[in-house]
Amino acid sequence: AGILISLQIFSVQVFSQDNNEVIAINQIASKKSVTFSDALKMFGYLLNKGNVSNKQIITALKSSGVTKGLHYSEKSLLRKGTIALILAQYYKFGDSLLYMIFKNERYATRALIANGLLDKDSSEWDTVKGEELIELFSSAMKLKEKDNFKNFSDYENK
Repeated sequence: AGILISLQIFSVQVFSQDNNEVIAINQIASKKSVTFSDALKMFGYLLNKGNVSNKQIITALKSSGVTKGLHYSEKSLLRKGTIALILAQYYKFGDSLLYMIFKNERYATRALIANGLLDKDSSEWDTVKGEELIELFSSAMKLKEKDNFKNFSDYENK
């Protein structure tokens, strides 16, 4: 009887966590424009870190060198160039010569377009809508599953 009660309590906690993530993702998806903070939350889910603080995600990204030299406020509206630069650094894109040379938002956006993560008419200055952010991270997770890029767990082990 004690084991059954423990399993039921564990099931409720797991469901609650998953339910909270679904609610958070739905809230982000419904936004007309998202912030850097919203992108950090999505990185938390991408890294399988669950619902951790933005400070912890920033620390993980900084320690892996992904956000080295970047200074964004959590309240800043997210532009496609910003998220493209972070994702391009995260994936260590090597197939875009101009991105490899300049490593800026413009060429990071072009690298994501070339890899099918952004629409061909995307500009680094475009603000990101909630549904676009969800779709971008969904595409990134599909790439993770296909192992087209370096192993995501490399960042988690640092």
